[in-house]
Amino acid sequence: MAVIFFGNEKLATGVSSGGKTIETLLNNGYRVAKIYTKHQTDFNQNNIPLSTSVDLKEISEELKQLKPDIGILVAYGLIIPKSIIDIFPHGIINIHPSILPKGRGPAPIEDTILSGSKQTGVSIMQISEEMDKGPVLAQQSVTLIGDETKQQLADSLLELGNELLIKCLVDIFSSKQIKLTPQSDKGASYTRIIKKSDGLIDWKKPADQIEREIRAYTGWPKSTADLNGIPCIITAADVADGKGAAGDYRVADKSLIVFTGEKALSIKRLKPAGKKDMSVAEFLTGYKSRLTN
Repeated sequence: MAVIFFGNEKLATGVSSGGKTIETLLNNGYRVAKIYTKHQTDFNQNNIPLSTSVDLKEISEELKQLKPDIGILVAYGLIIPKSIIDIFPHGIINIHPSILPKGRGPAPIEDTILSGSKQTGVSIMQISEEMDKGPVLAQQSVTLIGDETKQQLADSLLELGNELLIKCLVDIFSSKQIKLTPQSDKGASYTRIIKKSDGLIDWKKPADQIEREIRAYTGWPKSTADLNGIPCIITAADVADGKGAAGDYRVADKSLIVFTGEKALSIKRLKPAGKKDMSVAEFLTGYKSRLTN
């Protein structure tokens, strides 16, 4: 049976990927005939032909020649029209990192972290012409600790999604009756596109909100701030007790506390412009004098 893969396996913008879904398919005996992706990516192609074409006529003609059985889509970033979906006898199925119909749209992982959700999960969905509205084949929820970064959550959800995907494929290519559960628009929610400007830290926000932004924006757009003229990317922080004017800070030997609109943030790791990511202790070794001027 021939499988066509659409996407780049990156469940959120700015995360890394290692070809995990494609490798999972190959390791379970599925032949991936071709990869379609918007851009040449860094995953391992495993010598599989790859196309970055967005010409629907060209893609359609290629697919008809390949005669695929099913399509697998993970973070393709393009709407696939019905004319192409209909080429696949078993349709195209998608790994989506939320419990649909909640978390439709472009940024479910970021939205999960930003909202402080205690639970999320993965849905295996058959794609339709409308974004993230196709029937669901399988779902599994996971409970969150509350300190997950975007990369960590993307990794764990992709691993879970790959496991569910293989179970669904086994059922699809057996005589077992597949249950497709239509989505209801009741209780549906939509995530928004993350913009570069979202990464600029607003110290007037509550500390817990800023801390969630730091975790949600790792990789891209990154959480940026200016500390007394020192441009930095804040990569890790904890909420701390403290009260002061938003944006003011307190420096000790190995700690840097920034006051916010509610409570404060204890900076744990940061990356000064042009430097490597470092602990706050390392940062203060080189920059403390500039902060206390």
